Formats: sequence, C-alpha cells, structure tokens
Amino acid sequence: MPGKVKLGCSIKMEERELLDQLAKVLKMKQGETLGHILRNFPVAALAEPENSQLSLENFRLSSDEESEVVNALKNSDSQLDVVAKDGLLQRSRYLNSIVDKQAQLETMSPQELGKATFKGAALFKIEQAIDKILTHNNNQAEKSQKVCLTKGIVFKLTGSNRQTINKYFAEHEIMISDHNLKHDLTDANNRKGKGFSIEQLLGVV
Repeated sequence: MPGKVKLGCSIKMEERELLDQLAKVLKMKQGETLGHILRNFPVAALAEPENSQLSLENFRLSSDEESEVVNALKNSDSQLDVVAKDGLLQRSRYLNSIVDKQAQLETMSPQELGKATFKGAALFKIEQAIDKILTHNNNQAEKSQKVCLTKGIVFKLTGSNRQTINKYFAEHEIMISDHNLKHDLTDANNRKGKGFSIEQLLGVV
C-alpha cells in the first residue's frame, strides 16, 4: 500500500485554505482533491509549452479532431510542436517522392506506365492517350480510320479511373467537342466490327 504524499512546504497558507475549501465542496480529502484537479487539468496546456509558437488553434481543427489530437498527446506524452514537426516532415517526404516519380513518367516503358498508380500517373496516361488520338486523326485522310474521342475509348486505352477521366473531359469539353466536330466523328465511328482493335489502329499495342 503506497504511503501518503505530503504537500511541500512551498505551498502558501492561502493556497492551503483554498484547497481545504475546494475539498469541502467536492466532499473529498485533500489528496483526492489534488488528484481530481490533475485529472481534469487541460492536457493542451501540458502539450503546448510556453516557448512553443504552436497551439491547436493554428490548425483550425474541428472539436472531434482537436479531442483526437489532445488524447494522442496525452497518451504518448508528446508535445504538440514535436508531433507537428514529425507529421510535417513525413508528409513532405511523401509529396517529394510523388514529384520524383512524376518526373520519371516520360521515361517509363508502356509496361511500367500501365502499372503506375501514384498521384499524377492517371492524368499523365489520359493526356498521352488523348494526344495519341488527336495526332492520329489529324494524320488520317479516311474517316473510317479515325477514332472519335470519347470517355470510353480513353478508359479502354488507359484503364484510368472513370472519375479522373470524367474530370478531364469536363475541363477540356470545348477542345474535345471541337476536335470531334472537325473530323465529323461520333461514338458510332468507333464501332468498327468484331475483332477490330483500337489499340492496333493507334499503334499502342
């Protein structure tokens, strides 16, 4: 059984009196009252030392997010500025790795590009496919050899998710519409019969 902990002699008389008054209100002993105070002391005050320039207000968190951070700091005995620094470095390293990978897209083989799933890869593949169709159509004299620029064809060529393709088509609607109109192309022009390969026509097999 642990022994009793006595208050240090540095506590002032008026502070002892306040503690006694609070203990009476809470109907607790002095030690229990101190435990109650410590358990309910704002953890954020412990996590944010006076010399830290950071506070939870800097991050514009929701009440749930703030509670989550406060609990994490309390449970890990960490300080806000240390956790924020670690998180900032981790996120920065991730973003830098994405930039490095995106810089390699131009030199990737078709096989490597087909397997690429990191941020920016889908958009790159979509742009490559559309550029291939535009160049192909502009170099064809026969309409039967042309390809209508549609979301379905781009999906078939790239395998990129539909959401990214839809976003690209929405942002480049005028350009795509003008190209198909220029060559008098509709989706019907892409139905060339069984066994026909758009990939072979475009030379991307």
